[in-house]
Amino acid sequence: TEMKYALKGMALVGLCAALMLLLGHTNKDADAAETVRVLGEAQPCPVQYLDDLPPEDKNTVEMTPEYRAIVKKGLDWLADNQSDDGIWHQAGNYALPISCMAGLALCSWAGPGEGPEKYKEAIRKLASFIIGHADRRNGYIYYNASMSAAHGDDRPAYGHSFGLLFLTQVYGSKLFNAEEQKEIREIIMYAITFIEKHQHPTGCWYQNYINGHNQIVTVSHLQALRAANNIGFKVNKKVINKALEFNEQHLRTGGTPSRLSACTAVQLVAGDYDSKNLRKGVKTVLENCEKEKNMNLTNQQWANFFHLYTSQICYFIGGKAWKDYYTRVSNWYKKNQKPEGFWPALRSVHAVQPSAVYTTAIACLILQIPNRNLPMYQSVESGEAGKKLLEKK
Repeated sequence: TEMKYALKGMALVGLCAALMLLLGHTNKDADAAETVRVLGEAQPCPVQYLDDLPPEDKNTVEMTPEYRAIVKKGLDWLADNQSDDGIWHQAGNYALPISCMAGLALCSWAGPGEGPEKYKEAIRKLASFIIGHADRRNGYIYYNASMSAAHGDDRPAYGHSFGLLFLTQVYGSKLFNAEEQKEIREIIMYAITFIEKHQHPTGCWYQNYINGHNQIVTVSHLQALRAANNIGFKVNKKVINKALEFNEQHLRTGGTPSRLSACTAVQLVAGDYDSKNLRKGVKTVLENCEKEKNMNLTNQQWANFFHLYTSQICYFIGGKAWKDYYTRVSNWYKKNQKPEGFWPALRSVHAVQPSAVYTTAIACLILQIPNRNLPMYQSVESGEAGKKLLEKK
């Protein structure tokens, strides 16, 4: 047992360092000196890991057996309703990105490559779908309308970014042999290069890499690039910094709660604690969490999207903010799960087709954050980040 915790601690330290350093993939056109770090010099990691907290800490969040059973029913429903080709077609025109959210939720149960056999099979099927839709010529992960008579991904940039995010979380797991790992590694590298080459001069990315909404698309791309960086792939520093500058310009508290949470989440993880916009954004997000209308997902606009990113913010802030948020949102999920295991489709989901897959994937993903089984969640439960942001005047 002592060796297990020692190894776990070493792994977490390594992940912490990975947040600061860029490793692995290079862009042929980029100066090597410009691909070493994302934001200036590496700083000591501020996070406090849950395992290091005293067991009596009143703000410690753990999954209870009751909530574990709730999540198990949700994941079973997802696995049982996956299409043979590997995605969840019920998600409509956002089938690929929402399928990736479902895949992340399945990975969260015991870690990528672990857990019940049907979860592992579902994860493998989704990975195979993404691999099969990754263009080796340019790195584009794309699922278009011609591939499905009923629908296709009409905002393909989301599919590409979430496809990359999913692959970063399963890369290196026991699900794949050496040859398959090599193929996934190449796709991740190609996908990063594609993103770098298709960044708009302003620093953003568009829905179809030509036009359309750009703020939320930019958030999804920053999240995917960060996840790739964390597991050892290089990302061009200039690309990241331009995107963060664009993101901060749109980090305004007057926007919709969902958009504010998305922009705040990626800026927060970048560690720009001196940013006035970020401090205001975090405080407003936490204030939004206190509003009953934002915790009644049935009547909330864009609830799935809001909570996907708000949960990440509260988790990173840690302490009481995370404890309070998790308690309130988990109570809603507990009360509204259907006997079959799913959560019903929510209205006002913006451009996404309402579906139970979307709601269930987000519910299972959020409820399992305390497990910290996904690489993207293993280095946060901070407290220190919260103090730096919330105590500044």
